[in-house]
Amino acid sequence: MKVASYVPLHYGREYLKWAVEAVEPFVDRVLVMYSPQPSFGRGGGGCPDNEEQLRACCDGLGDKLIWESGSWGSEGDHRGHAVNRLAGYDIILPVDADEVWDREALQNCLTTAADSSAARFLVGGFIHFWRSFGWCCRDVWAPVRILKPRGAGDATIGGKVYHFGYAQSFQTVAYKWTVHGHQNELRPDWLQGIFGDPTRRRDLHPCVLDWWNAEAFDREALPDSLKSHPYYSLDLIP
Repeated sequence: MKVASYVPLHYGREYLKWAVEAVEPFVDRVLVMYSPQPSFGRGGGGCPDNEEQLRACCDGLGDKLIWESGSWGSEGDHRGHAVNRLAGYDIILPVDADEVWDREALQNCLTTAADSSAARFLVGGFIHFWRSFGWCCRDVWAPVRILKPRGAGDATIGGKVYHFGYAQSFQTVAYKWTVHGHQNELRPDWLQGIFGDPTRRRDLHPCVLDWWNAEAFDREALPDSLKSHPYYSLDLIP
């Protein structure tokens, strides 16, 4: 069975290396589609990452890497282009630059997908880290993270994905704020009043009120690969 992964990319070098290295053992190809402009329907200036920096994060992929630069009019176009480019693969694994799969969970999910007749697999079990590796939020969110082009219908499966979208530098999150695909839903006080408050632990979600309360997370339970991350021991990511 042929398996490929794709990464829709504009910024995200703080975790990209770890995200692609987590999936590399399970796939035949990793397609990275880099856009110098955000494809979320919003403009933005002052991106903290450039193509050279991002590409360096993928050096370890060797011949498995396909790097493509382009421009897409929407997030749907960006992701849809990847699926079209990977026609012929039995399973396609979308990976965001700030999401790091637990490898055992990924193996189990891929086995489940291979044995299933479904086409889209909604994956539960995301752990959303908050301002450090020592705090996290959990919810029922289950985004589509496995595709089986020759299947039909949806299935929900349990996984384990470490999401670091809110355990990035303030500079990166501030940029994310300006290009976010859910711009109209964002809480106006969130960046400075909530994310910018190092003591805040409750009501943290950037869009939804009274959702996401941070709980302590034992960082020793993380995969060994993440223990080499420069933010691993920090109490607060600056």
